[in-house]
Formats: sequence, structure tokens, C-alpha cells
Amino acid sequence: MPQNLPADKNKVSAAGRAAAGPDEIPKPPAGETELGPGYFLQLLEGIGTSLEQAYDSANPLPRGHQRLIRQLLLKDGQTQTELATAMHIHKVSVGLYINDLVEMGLVERRRHPKDGRAYCIHLTEYLHRFRPEGERVFAEIHAHAIKGLPTEEYRMLLQAMEKIYLNLQGLARAPDKVKPITSPAPDSRPGDKPAGAPPVRKKTP
Repeated sequence: MPQNLPADKNKVSAAGRAAAGPDEIPKPPAGETELGPGYFLQLLEGIGTSLEQAYDSANPLPRGHQRLIRQLLLKDGQTQTELATAMHIHKVSVGLYINDLVEMGLVERRRHPKDGRAYCIHLTEYLHRFRPEGERVFAEIHAHAIKGLPTEEYRMLLQAMEKIYLNLQGLARAPDKVKPITSPAPDSRPGDKPAGAPPVRKKTP
């Protein structure tokens, strides 16, 4: 893999992980049982973070660059705008990642076939030569993650995850099923919204 890679603030060193203490299953938030929503989120976030850290340890590329490459592996030839939308980040950040990856010889820009002002981003043959190694790393992480799970339990886990996935996909298509957060009524206690403060709202990238 190319050298002189940009530093990644998201990477966690082995020493840093060891300093965090022995591995243990998180406990439900105060006032909740393991069947509550807080514990569900804790486990999902913890699994996602652990998977990212495991792959980060084996991949010299920073996480943002990894995410961009994964998007191109799913659909090669996307524009910078399409990549920014898929990654939920600003186009400027995507442009910086692309510049780094072009310099490393891992991606290349090609003129858009229909829009002469735009460029499509393609993975290079050089990058595809690393794909078997990337797949090997994923396979080793997967094997470690499901270690000790009988096949039938693992199959049941996958079926449960598929149901959760479909439920959340349905919710994404009908977001009005979840009542939005509403502002608390002012009562002149500490913590009230300061006078003249702008309304709480989503920010566009």
C-alpha cells in the first residue's frame, strides 16, 4: 500500500486500546433493562466502532479515504457530488480525499460521458491489486467476531438483523412515524434557552 499517507485522527493505537481496560459487555443505561432502546444503541454503536478499529489497525489508509473507496467498490465512476451525498459529508472534504487518492495512484478522474464540466472518479487497476488483501482482512475480522457462536445461533442472529434492517428501511421511507423532538416550555430555570438564541434546526453541509 502507498506510503506517506495522511494522518488519521480516528485511528486508535494498540496501546491506546489496551489502556482502555479489559474487554467487557456494556451495561444498560441507568433506569433501563437490556431490552430498552439505550442498550440496543450501545451495542450497535459498540460493534460498529470495534469493527472500524479492527479494520483501521490492518489498513494504512485513513478512515475517510477507506469510506470513499468502499463507495466506489459499490459503484465505480461516481461524481464528487454523488460521493459526498453517499458519504453524508461536504463536497470539499470528498475533494481532498480524492486528491490524496489520485496522488497515491488508487483512483483517477475521467471526464463525465454526458457532462463535459464534471469528472467521474474511478478505481485504478493498481487499487484492485490490493482487493484480495482487503477481503482477507475482512474475513479474518468476521471469523474473530463470530467466534464461539454455533452456526444455528449465527443464522438466527442474521435473520434478526435482517428484520431490524427492513424495519428501519421502512421507517426511513415514513419518517413521520416518529414524533419529532419538541422544544421544552420555558419555566425560567437554569437551562432555559437564552433570549435571542436562534431556533434549534438542522444544518445543511
